[in-house]
Amino acid sequence: MIKPPIIAPIPLLDYFCTTGVHVCYATVASESSEYRDFYKKESRKGEIVIMDYSPKVPRVPKVDLYKDLVEDIGPAVVVLPDTDIKMKKTIDESLDFLEQVKSFSFIRSTIGMLQGRNLKELGDCYTKFKDKVSAIGLPSSLEVLASRNSIVKSLGIIMPCAYVEVYSNVYDERPFMDNVHIMWSSLPLRLAYLGRDLEGIRPSPPPLDFSRKDVPMLAVSNLQKYVKALVQSSLIGDFDV
Repeated sequence: MIKPPIIAPIPLLDYFCTTGVHVCYATVASESSEYRDFYKKESRKGEIVIMDYSPKVPRVPKVDLYKDLVEDIGPAVVVLPDTDIKMKKTIDESLDFLEQVKSFSFIRSTIGMLQGRNLKELGDCYTKFKDKVSAIGLPSSLEVLASRNSIVKSLGIIMPCAYVEVYSNVYDERPFMDNVHIMWSSLPLRLAYLGRDLEGIRPSPPPLDFSRKDVPMLAVSNLQKYVKALVQSSLIGDFDV
C-alpha cells in the first residue's frame, strides 16, 4: 500500500515527510543544498522519491538543470519535463529527455505529462506517450479545461496515472479510478499558512514558501483531512516503481 507524499517547507521535511513516498522539486533543489541532500538521503535509503521540475505554474523547464539534478539525487520515479499548454514542445522535450536519461539505472518509472489546449491535443499527447512511459501525469494546468477524472475517462486512459500538484479542490480532484495510482498537492499546507482549512480554497493561495520554519495551526488538521480524502477514494493502492 502506498501513502500519499507530503509537500512541506525545507525546515519541516523531517517532521512531515515520513510516508516513505516523496516528491522532490528540481527548482527547489537547485537553490537549497539542505533540500537536495534530504532527498538524496531518502533515495539512498530506498524510499520512493519522485522527481518533478517545479511546483509553480507556468511550468517552463530548464532541461539541462533538470537532468543534472536527477543524476545527483537519484530518484526512482521521474516526471518528464513539460511546458504548460504546449503539446508539441512537451512531447519533444519529454521524449528527448527520456533518451538522455535512459542510462540512469536508478530510474524505475517515468511519468509523461499531458499538455495541450483542448481535449484533442491531450489525446494526441497521450497517444505519443502511452507506449513510452510508465504512467501518465495530469498537471495543474489542465484544471482550466476539466477535472482530471473527466479527462482520464474521456480519453479512455487505462494505464497508470498520477495527479500532479493539484491546485484546485482536492475533494473534487481525488481519483475514483483504479488506474490512478498517486496524487500530490501542496494545497493543505498552503491553505494552513493562511489560516484556512482544506475547504477554503478560494481565492487560490500563493505557492508554498519552502523557507517557512513555522508550523501553522491548521497544518496537521489539513493534512489529516487530505490523507483521509485520498484513502476514501481509489488512490491508496500499489504504485509500480
